Amino acid sequence: GNWTAKAFGLAVSPDGISWTRSISNPVFWPGTPGYWGSPVVTLAEGSGGALLDGFTLTGGDAPQGAGVLVENGPAVTLLHLTVPGNHGGDGGGIRVVNGATALISATAIVSNTATWGGGVLVDLGGSATIVGSDIRGNTAEDSGGGIDAWWPGSRVDISRSTVAGNSARQGGGIHATEDAAVHLTQVTLVDNTAGE
Repeated sequence: GNWTAKAFGLAVSPDGISWTRSISNPVFWPGTPGYWGSPVVTLAEGSGGALLDGFTLTGGDAPQGAGVLVENGPAVTLLHLTVPGNHGGDGGGIRVVNGATALISATAIVSNTATWGGGVLVDLGGSATIVGSDIRGNTAEDSGGGIDAWWPGSRVDISRSTVAGNSARQGGGIHATEDAAVHLTQVTLVDNTAGE
């Protein structure tokens, strides 16, 4: 049948799956900073095939995935995003969890904070492929200032990316538990700091 273009905030979609920012103002942010609320964007079951392209996702303050939460199975693409200044418990910038899969490409994940996974947290069987991206200046109170991966079945593949200037108690740049898989190809790791 015919599909009518839909609008979502300052985004438009020709098909209800791929969303592109409005040139007039591509910034999304939720609620009042300082209060646990919701992630800026949640892609959950039923969001398979979704594409976010060209947004700035900032100001999220949520218990998990404050900037972007990808959960419960969908395979999504996050392209040309800027994800700065979010604060979460599990995953400050992006969290990929519970069998979800995310391709994160040409994206800047900067200056986010969390308890675990200041920039990116991949856990509980989630999978992330990070390509040509910049993960910089993120902080975790516990582990994975830049990237944190844990639990069996969780996987992170990083290529042609920079992980720099991140900090955490354990794994300032990248932290992974022994049951998670992390693969690096042409990755620059520089100026990350850990307390242990």
